[in-house]
Amino acid sequence: VREGNLLLKAGDPASALEHYRQAETVQPSAREIAFDRGLGHYALGQFGQAREAFEQAAGGEGDALADDAVYSAGACDHAEALAGGANPKAALSKLENAMQRYQSVLSRRPEHQAARDANYKAASMWRELKQKLEQQKQQQQQNDKQDQNQQDENQEKQQSSEQQKENEQQEQQSAQNQQQQSQEQQAEKQQSASAEQKENQDEQSKEAQAKEEEQKEDVSREQAERKLREMMQALRDRKKL
Repeated sequence: VREGNLLLKAGDPASALEHYRQAETVQPSAREIAFDRGLGHYALGQFGQAREAFEQAAGGEGDALADDAVYSAGACDHAEALAGGANPKAALSKLENAMQRYQSVLSRRPEHQAARDANYKAASMWRELKQKLEQQKQQQQQNDKQDQNQQDENQEKQQSSEQQKENEQQEQQSAQNQQQQSQEQQAEKQQSASAEQKENQDEQSKEAQAKEEEQKEDVSREQAERKLREMMQALRDRKKL
């Protein structure tokens, strides 16, 4: 354990962990070794493994080592919150866990300055993230509202365009109907004019035919009268002879 502590202070946490594991093969239930192993994992940024080691070191006890282990487990949560700042919700959850651990230590040891300072920093970060989340929520609501307004506007434009198109189609259909009615009326007029013209032609033809018959009749009468006169003249001439 002493060799591991020296390596950890020298900045070689990986080698220190090897020594701590060797020590645990001899004393697997030693809370102090678990605590040192948690420090090694923490130095490597392996916060999950470090937290497990600190929780093992705490062991449900209420002594100074347990308080330091609970504080260190909270520091793991705190570090993960700092590393996961891009995800405010997850960071908030980690900070809340860290503050619970810090406050648990402070409830037993109010003089634990490290826990007090860490709790203050975690609370400050929690408020900042909470405010950031509220701003993001408001911005999202505003964006959703703008999107909805834009969607409604586009829908109104589409409906207006469809209505205008329908009106144009109705006007076009009405114009076609009027044109068709006009053509039908014109065709009826032409048919009526053609029928009237044909009727006039028929009447003229009948009149011409009647005149022709009258003329023929007149010619036949004249011929008959002339023939009669000739015959009478012939009779007179015969009487004279």
